[in-house]
Amino acid sequence: MGGMSMAEDIYPQSELVALPLDIDNAHNEARVLQHGAENVIAATQRGASNFLDVRQDGSRNLAEVLQSGLKNQAYVEQFGQNSINLNQSGELNIVQSSQNGHANNAKLNQAGSGNMAVLTQNGNGNSAEIIQAGNRQVVNLNQVGNNNVAKIIQGR
Repeated sequence: MGGMSMAEDIYPQSELVALPLDIDNAHNEARVLQHGAENVIAATQRGASNFLDVRQDGSRNLAEVLQSGLKNQAYVEQFGQNSINLNQSGELNIVQSSQNGHANNAKLNQAGSGNMAVLTQNGNGNSAEIIQAGNRQVVNLNQVGNNNVAKIIQGR
């Protein structure tokens, strides 16, 4: 670990929690809030000034996050039993994701600069994939109900 990195484990009230946080370089920060059982966060931060905030409430939520580059931000909320795979590279990219229900799955990939993705999943069995390759692209995806499927590709 290098630089002035910070990792906070706030309210460690979970059972069998896995927190493999790999934070490298200057000014990267990860904040974690977990309630429930068997919630997992696997996060890797490379580059500088990346920020990650993950909140999990329920059981068996999974958040896999890779941030590389400069000043990327990710805000992840999971309530129930859900999974997200998030990859941010480049700079100044933002993800806001909220999952509420069971068996919701999200995959987000941002490359480039200044992209923003907002994802909301309310229900069960929803699946979303968002790919942003380029600069200054915006997507706002809301899935309400059960078994909805969406794939959005910007900039390819």
